[in-house]
Amino acid sequence: METAYVDDSWALLQFDNIALALVLPGQHPPHIAVERDNPELYGPVTPHRDRTESVCVQDPWGDAIEIMKAKG
Repeated sequence: METAYVDDSWALLQFDNIALALVLPGQHPPHIAVERDNPELYGPVTPHRDRTESVCVQDPWGDAIEIMKAKG
């Protein structure tokens, strides 16, 4: 495991096959994120402070899904 990003309100832990974000209560809705080569197909992509980019959508059951722009 490696610490991929950290600041005073959240941290991103990187494992071999998954990344886990630790956030303060109330900062982000519970969600799962996936990487895609084309997240802009799902809406406007937003840049984040950790230099990632993503778009958030809801599945048919109301669950939050974050579609991250694939690295590389």
